[in-house]
Formats: sequence, structure tokens, C-alpha cells
Amino acid sequence: MRCGPELKRSIDEGESWQSVPRPGSLNQWASNVGADGSLFLAIQRDSYPYANRLVKLDGATGAMSGWDLPMEPAAVASDQQGRVWVAWCSWTDPDFQVQLSRIHMARVDGDGAVADEASRLADGSSCSLSLNADLEDSLYLTSSTYTNNGPTQHFRTHFAPQGSHLVVRSAPVLYDKDGLVVTVDGTRVDGGPTFGAAPVSWGSGFFVFRGYESVGDGVWQEVQPGRLAARVPRIPQARVTATPQGAFIDGASVLAYMKSPPGPPAGDAVPGDSQSMLNEANRLRQQLGIEPLVSDARVAQAARSHSRYWTLNDPAGVGLRLHDEAPGKPGFTGASPSDRCLHAGYPESCGEVMFPGVDPVGAVRGWIATAFHRSWLVHPGAFRVGGAKYGDGPVVMNAGGDYSFLGRPFGYPVGDYALALGFSGELPDPAESLCPGKISAPYGAAVTVNTPSSMGGSNYPAAASPFEVQSWTVIGPNGRVKGCFREGTFVPDDALEPGSDYRVTVEWADPGQPAHSWTFHTVGEPPTPKKRSARPGKIKILKKKVGKRNVILKWKKAKRATGYQVRVTRPGGKKFKKWKEQQSRALTKRLKRHQKYKVKIRATDSAKKGPVKTVKFRAR
Repeated sequence: MRCGPELKRSIDEGESWQSVPRPGSLNQWASNVGADGSLFLAIQRDSYPYANRLVKLDGATGAMSGWDLPMEPAAVASDQQGRVWVAWCSWTDPDFQVQLSRIHMARVDGDGAVADEASRLADGSSCSLSLNADLEDSLYLTSSTYTNNGPTQHFRTHFAPQGSHLVVRSAPVLYDKDGLVVTVDGTRVDGGPTFGAAPVSWGSGFFVFRGYESVGDGVWQEVQPGRLAARVPRIPQARVTATPQGAFIDGASVLAYMKSPPGPPAGDAVPGDSQSMLNEANRLRQQLGIEPLVSDARVAQAARSHSRYWTLNDPAGVGLRLHDEAPGKPGFTGASPSDRCLHAGYPESCGEVMFPGVDPVGAVRGWIATAFHRSWLVHPGAFRVGGAKYGDGPVVMNAGGDYSFLGRPFGYPVGDYALALGFSGELPDPAESLCPGKISAPYGAAVTVNTPSSMGGSNYPAAASPFEVQSWTVIGPNGRVKGCFREGTFVPDDALEPGSDYRVTVEWADPGQPAHSWTFHTVGEPPTPKKRSARPGKIKILKKKVGKRNVILKWKKAKRATGYQVRVTRPGGKKFKKWKEQQSRALTKRLKRHQKYKVKIRATDSAKKGPVKTVKFRAR
């Protein structure tokens, strides 16, 4: 629906509009979308007497019906049987409405009569009620209160009708699949602690989480069992109500119906190189079981503009900053990636990756192995992307969207991994960024984990995320893999082994959150193990003759020995001199009378050293 001098309705995401008669003043107190896709509005009549009125707009036909109400509803909802329910507050002084008396919930019959009313005593000065259905489609009432003693805190209490009374109930479960549990009080993953804000509305398989007021609401949809991912751009200055049929967008300038499932349009036609990059990325994402990326011609244009900027100014990139452009230079379209996306007509912020000297598909495959540039390519959320290569310039890929999702942490690589086993040359350099001095290029293919997000905004502050990384353990064919990490990125010091199994375990700083583990297998033939050559054998002394002025030592030839090393202490037997190489199996050494000595002897070959034989004696 579109608000203004006339009311309009769209069922094709705003492509076309149909006029609907105005039901009265649209300064509504409450609205809700029923299970059948109908929109309910609690409004005030715009002519005397100014009675409260409940209006129903049929989601399929746009037909309108309505009836007067004896109260001012604070919330309205319909159940699976199509019955309409309202919630309202009563006050100790109805004229001034300063102190709450009771909260109420009741069913409204077709003639506006109230039935099945339940209520309870209430306290406070704010009437903030909502009606919703839980996972079993049972309606319940939520009352919200705020405290202003110190930091503002938001409390929710949930009630269910029991006869004529409203009784307190636990936080209703809205979604429960494969370890992901969403309740009206937050989210849990694999039995861990609750985190994040509550969704403000939900339907069959998708949810609405309120963002900051300047941004609007974001619609999240189930993309596979146990995972919700952000699917549509947030809608500025709007409130979204999710339903099994779709979503109603309710804002100051538009009230529109979106057909289910909500998602970004495919976008205009994109150039061939952008499409080839998208196809390669989505081929990989399909193997991983995550949603495909969505092409956007505007984002592709921003990528092409930056590749062209490099080509016009310096294809080698000498003296150019990677992701910045300077006003006045040929091809300038924006200082930052977001500026260039805006110049191309895309209103959201954009990220950017670049790869010089390769073809577009090769760039996608190269980014996958890196620590930072794989970014949205393996992220469970869906993004609008576009890529390009202009002339001899670098391959550039831009992406716009929300890096948020709800579900289990998602690790990569996972399953069979058939891409590069190592990388080098990434900017910023992983060693310098993650752990200076601990590892060095070339690096092994990075291992990353994406974690679910704490949703929330100015009205619903989110709790701290329980997914702060405490430690990484990566076990490969030769034991624990040496590397370093920071947060969700682990970089091995050496290339991964082909044809090998790896197991990854990430532990969190929050002890209440279960560790996350997964495995992957590198495709290819495993390296042929080198036969370990045996070390030279032990030294066996054949003769030891100690006199007043010298000592004579002889030993048997050691197995596999091609030479020997000998070192002797200075008089006193404590401080050794340096090792000396020799081919003979005898030692003659001048001594000082009555002093203690030690001699160490070991056999050697071209690459290894044998065990050390120590001989102790005292000069006469």
C-alpha cells in the first residue's frame, strides 16, 4: 500500500500499483498481517464521531471491510483460524493516561463485539504491547517496559490467556532447526547462551530484525535448515511485518506487499566478464550449500570504473592506492568503493577486492585461498556483486549488502577443497596484519570462520556476541598445523598438503558456547613420503690409554659413518672446545697432570649425525 492523498496496493514489489479506497485516517495505532496475507489496521475514523475502527484489507483481492471498536487497540493480530485479536491498556485515569491499570487481550467478532477477554493488573506509564504467534501458532501477548535508572534497559514479559486471566509464560520459540533456536528474547546456537535482539516480527521461514532507526528493518529468510541469512536490503524509515505469504512494508511514504520469498531482484544484464566471475563464485557456493550471490549491473559498473581508472593512469599500479581514486585523474568516479557504487546508482555501501595480472575467473579462484579477499565469496549471507576487467587493468569485484546471518558458525574450507593450497602477495600481508614475526610467506590456504551476528538497534540493544574466538586448532596429516590467527582467520605457515584430511576446532572466549569443529579434504595426490634414512651408528671405544701427559683413544668404525666429530673439554672437564671434523678413528691429546677431562665423539654422514659417546678421565 502507498500512503498519501490516495492509497495504493502492490503485489509485485512495486512494479505496478492499484488504487484502494481510503479507510479513514492512516494515523493507525496498530497493524498486523494475518496468516492469509490480509492486512489489519487499527485506525481512527476521519469524521465525527471519531470512533476507533478496525479495517481489514484482503491480501489477494484488496477488498476492504471493517468495524468500530470500543477501545483504542495497542496491538492487533489474527490466528491460524482467521480470528482477529486485539490488545489494549486501561488507565487509572482514562483522560490523562498517566498510570496503567490493566492490560487486556480479546477476540473481536465480525460485528466488532469483544469476546474471550483476558486481562491482568499492570504497572507503569507506557502502553507498549504486541500480539504474535509462537512456533505452535499459539497467540501470546508481550508487554515491554523500560527503566531509566542508569542505562536504559528494555524488558519484555510474555503472557498467554488462561480463562479470563493473562498468565506469564516463558519466552516463546519462533524457530528451532538443526541447533539454531530463535526465541522472542534472542538467539541460541547449539545450546549456547542467548544473544542478540528479538525479531520484531516473523513468518514462515523468515524474520524481521529492527535495525537503527535511520536504516530501517532487515528481512532475514531461512536459506537452508538451521541457517537464516540476510536476503533483502534494509528498507529506510520502514517497519516490516513478515507473513507466510510475504512481507508488508509500512513506512511514511509506502505501504507495500512483497510476495514471498523476499529477495533481491536478479538485476539488469551484466557484462560477460562480470557474469563469468559470478558463475564461478556461485558454482563454489552451491557446493558449499549456501545462497548464490546476486548480480547487480550498478555494482558491476562501479567495478569497471575502478579497473578503467587504473588502466588510464598506470596499469602497473605504481603510485596508485589500491581502493582509492584521486579527483582530477582520468577516469575518476569516486574516492572510495562506496562512492563509486553510489555514482553508478547503487545506494548502499560497497566493499571491493582486486587482482592484477589474471583473467576474471582466475581472480575468483585466487581470492578463495587468501586470508582477507575471500570475504563475501564464502560468507553464508547473500550479496549483490559485480566484477569487471578493463583493458590491462586489474580484475575488480565489488559487493554490497549485509554481512549478517543467523545460524551455526560457518567454517571454510569444508568438504572437498580443490583450489590453491597456498598463496602469497596478498595486501595487506597476513603476517603483518595478524601476527608479525610469527609466520612468513608463502602461506597455506587460509582457514576462516564466519559467525552469526548480534542483531539489534537503538530500540533493542543487542547483547555481546558469544562468538569471540579464543583459540584455533588445525590438525593435518603431520599433526598440528603451525600458523597464527586473529579472530575468525587462521593462516598456516606453509602450504596445505594435497590429498590430505584436516580437522579444525575453534573455541570461544565464552565458556558457555560449545566449540565449533569441522573437517575438509584437500583434493589431489598426497606427496610420496620420503624414506627416512637411518642415522650413523653408535661409537664403541676399543682403546683408552691415559698417561701423565697425553691420552690415546681408539674406536670401532660406526655403521653408516663417513666421518667423525670430536670435541674435548679444557682442563677441569667443564668447558668444551668446538667440534672438530676428522676421518680417522683415533684421538691423541696432550694433557695437564691431575686435571679432569671429557671427550665427546659422534659419527656423521652427509646429512645426519649419530648419537654422542662421552668419555671421562683424569690425567695422572
